[in-house]
Amino acid sequence: MNPLAYIIPPKARRIVEFGCGTGDLGAAFRHIQPECRYVGIEADEKKASEAAGVLDSVISGTVESVDLAAEGQEKLDCIIYHGEYLKTVRLAGILRAHAELLAGDGQMIFLLDNPGYFQNLLDTFRGKPPAAKGAMFPLELSEPLRLAGLEMDLPQSLRAASDKELMESDDAKALINTLMDYCRAHGQGGNADVWTRVYAVRAAKSPLPERTLIQAVLGEALVTARIRVLEPNRFCRTTPRLEVRETPLAQPVAMESAEIYPRRILLRQRVSANDFESGLSVIRGFAADGYLLIQEMDDSPTRWEESYREIRYVDFVGSHGIQVSTPALAEEMRPYNPEVRVFRNHLTELPDEKTDWGREGDPVTIFFGALNREEDWVDIMPVLNHAAERYGERIRFRVLADKGFFNVLRTPHKEYIGSDKYYNGKFVPYSVYQQTLRSADIALLPLHDTPFNRSKSDLKFIESAANGVAVLASPTVYRDTVVDGETGLIYHTPAEFGERLALLIEHREKRIDIARRAYGYVRSCRLLSQHYEERLDWYSELFARLPELGRAMEERLSRLERGDVFGKK
Repeated sequence: MNPLAYIIPPKARRIVEFGCGTGDLGAAFRHIQPECRYVGIEADEKKASEAAGVLDSVISGTVESVDLAAEGQEKLDCIIYHGEYLKTVRLAGILRAHAELLAGDGQMIFLLDNPGYFQNLLDTFRGKPPAAKGAMFPLELSEPLRLAGLEMDLPQSLRAASDKELMESDDAKALINTLMDYCRAHGQGGNADVWTRVYAVRAAKSPLPERTLIQAVLGEALVTARIRVLEPNRFCRTTPRLEVRETPLAQPVAMESAEIYPRRILLRQRVSANDFESGLSVIRGFAADGYLLIQEMDDSPTRWEESYREIRYVDFVGSHGIQVSTPALAEEMRPYNPEVRVFRNHLTELPDEKTDWGREGDPVTIFFGALNREEDWVDIMPVLNHAAERYGERIRFRVLADKGFFNVLRTPHKEYIGSDKYYNGKFVPYSVYQQTLRSADIALLPLHDTPFNRSKSDLKFIESAANGVAVLASPTVYRDTVVDGETGLIYHTPAEFGERLALLIEHREKRIDIARRAYGYVRSCRLLSQHYEERLDWYSELFARLPELGRAMEERLSRLERGDVFGKK
């Protein structure tokens, strides 16, 4: 995935890119926003020809030669400029004309190669031409943007992951320090910004919103932070004047100045205080400084009930709002705090629609991958073993995470996906999970009806659907999303599980039809690009009520101190 795709506002549906090359950026962005119309402008005819195969339209030309208005480009959500397309004395006038074609909340994004990028220096010494084509500093854009009536946001510095090893090498550090010393010795300040490969500069019609900072504290960074915090934050930061910082729980979070960030959010993901008094102190400290306190929770607290009871549920009570993943979990949270909002789990990227369904008669692959599910699959395991005996080599199993499930599955046609080098065999990198899931035909999603399970999300269904895998699921959680017989199959008893498993194994066309319908559901309803702004809208609502919410929160905290009990009596 081209990392620059995450710079584009995910909601954008009408996009023009000056310098589209072979169309790589547009093709990548389609996985985020498949409903977009993406038009490329490219001066190189060979590249333009390649781009025409992946973009909606490609126009040959430059920023000076292409008249967007004459080409019918209007109400644009985003115009992207690569640095090499900005070398014109008429830049301010061109940008002013393009600004007229932007939608009300449309953006311009400028991708500028950093002239001082360390690899450019190395290329020069190696006798190679530097890769930078449109090298310029963001400050050079400030005046043209001002004359065009546009407001410029602070630039984002984008680094290459491949530079990490070089950045940490002693030789590179010594060379940079030598250059810095030379500059200082000659009365000049040194520029240490040598690891930024590209500056992303965002501009929009003024006035831009107040500067906002989201400081996220990650209490569970290994699995749930990605879907609940990291990916939504990455999308939210495409909003002008919004900055995001993410901190592991073990690291302290410093209060930032209200003068720099008029709106500050402390987003605590699965955070629980060490004890009541320290938790109370932290909450009151940030609240007194004007922060909006949001608690993020995506699992029922019943699993850790004793620990939460010891600290009197202070983290839930002591928030201005709580965001959760399911309606059932919202109902669990409301006794502690009335300000609860549901943000369902969604996918950041939509994989290409599956086309390789195998041939009639090929073995059918069944996937199971989940943690802590033994009590949920124990009653269907005899049915699975019966199916394994009945179908023999006609079915095969791929199991991830649950060695107990794998071990009691009686068939030689099984494969365990995992390694002790990945978190003691319990997890695998997300890319491995996706590849394994996509290789399957059927995914098993069992959940018994328990208070903890009722609060879980349907994420495994939408991940399976996006990868072209038909699901056989329990009614707990999944009946609210899966349309039985159309986007998946629901079972209520072990016997019904066996009947429906046989149906999916034996009827290839039915299995494919279900998978295709489920994919269509994810494409139209369950992509994060369609929903990420709901969070920002809610945060804005809460900011507008912050004094009132602060008084209500302090009243709840005072009641806790007096011995009142929130939640279950």
